[in-house]
Amino acid sequence: MDSIRKILKFGNVLSLDVALGAMAGMLFFVDLLNTAIPAASYMLLAMAVWSVYTLDHLWDARSTGGKAHTNRHFFHQKNFKKIASIWVVVILAGLMMAIGTAELRVLLVPGLLIGGLMMVWMAFIRLIGRNMVSSKEFSTAVFYVVGIVLVPYLYWENEHSQSVFRIFALEYLLLAWINLLILSYLDKESDQEDGFGSILTLISPGVLKKLIIALSAVSVLGLIVQLVFLDSYYHIHSGILLVILLIHVLIFLDPNQDKEIARQKLEASFLLPFFLVFF
Repeated sequence: MDSIRKILKFGNVLSLDVALGAMAGMLFFVDLLNTAIPAASYMLLAMAVWSVYTLDHLWDARSTGGKAHTNRHFFHQKNFKKIASIWVVVILAGLMMAIGTAELRVLLVPGLLIGGLMMVWMAFIRLIGRNMVSSKEFSTAVFYVVGIVLVPYLYWENEHSQSVFRIFALEYLLLAWINLLILSYLDKESDQEDGFGSILTLISPGVLKKLIIALSAVSVLGLIVQLVFLDSYYHIHSGILLVILLIHVLIFLDPNQDKEIARQKLEASFLLPFFLVFF
């Protein structure tokens, strides 16, 4: 049990669980749209998501005046040069994979465009638009969902389910936003101590808690409606999102939950779409 906990902790500190969760999200939309994509695109997405999250952590670690108050930022402080070197290797390997693999070249331009826009937005928030840091959670959720739906959508040939695709993309966006809001709520003390901005620069923790509960209620209601009115083919997809959401709600409402363990559980819940390979 201790070994499993150490693995989960290590994976969370290095954002490996987030990268795996993105792969599971891509599989979710591949199955939803009943399409096929190059297998290598899963690895390419994982590398891209890991690179973005790691850059964010490295940036935070370097900007912190003293010792960081969270495990992940302290780990990046302590191992800054090693992680930064690995980051460069992963970026170069991803570019070589996209350029050198014929079936992935179609993803090169849109992938670079999305990645470039996200990098510019991150820099804008940190260097110029400090007063816009309150939108960080929502903008991150948008980029995350765009990233996981990009490949399935590009390879999708059926144009008869556009409305269903939009519904699930919106539900996934709402779920990703709720996840990031909960993480900001859990990290409110450490973010303040380290000088990191979040939505809490705009609203109080009490208002944020009400916002999370309201968004969760809307999402639960929407998923229940989907279970009732959408074709049975989509029930498993609605059910998976509902389970992930309920896990978030239960963890958020548990006042005795350890923050680091809560973060690990929240990120691990996004791995549930991998169960679609058995159906």
